[in-house]
Amino acid sequence: VLVRMQPGAIYPPHEHPRAEQCYVLEGSVTDSAGVTAYAGDFVCMPAGSTHEAIRTETGCVFLLAYT
Repeated sequence: VLVRMQPGAIYPPHEHPRAEQCYVLEGSVTDSAGVTAYAGDFVCMPAGSTHEAIRTETGCVFLLAYT
């Protein structure tokens, strides 16, 4: 799945029923703990995990793969 978020956008809290792999292609995205992933960063969320809303100040594009 290719996701594009506009500057200032917020993605709501959600659950990961399957493992999720995220590769940031452009911009940056920040989670509720204040951890920011930038273009070139790779983040993996295990199946069954949840997290609060994520946001982007700059706008971003990231690629999601589910396993």
